[in-house]
Amino acid sequence: MNNNFNILPNVTGKYIHKSIKLIVFWIVFPVIIATILLIVYANEKLINFLSAL
Repeated sequence: MNNNFNILPNVTGKYIHKSIKLIVFWIVFPVIIATILLIVYANEKLINFLSAL
């Protein structure tokens, strides 16, 4: 009886931890990519603007 109580929270804890990691990854990863693309795009616009002057 005691063993079952120990196994269950351990398994659910692992799955919750994994899913939280996945959620964080899928939120943070696109945000980082979008930020990098935005910076590159902004720099290109800035360079074009400066070279036009």
